Amino acid sequence: MVLAVVLGVLFGVIGSLPLFAGIRIVKKIPATNTYGFLGLFLGCIFVSAILLVVPLLVCSKVAHDVAFAMAIAELLVFLAFIVILGIMRIKQK
Repeated sequence: MVLAVVLGVLFGVIGSLPLFAGIRIVKKIPATNTYGFLGLFLGCIFVSAILLVVPLLVCSKVAHDVAFAMAIAELLVFLAFIVILGIMRIKQK
């Protein structure tokens, strides 16, 4: 159970990194180029979703009894990183 929670935290952090990278790259795109913004940001969201879902699928196949604990840990860490990202954006303005 502890290993599943630790892996959930690790994959939650890894899953949030594409969003951080996407936000940093998107900030450099001019405001008139909205399609570049949209395509890049949707790509980052897709990669982030893949990095979050694949470990859960693997965990549910390998160790079904601890998959819920891993999912909760991964979700909480991912949401915490998103909140931190929002706070950082508010403080930058």
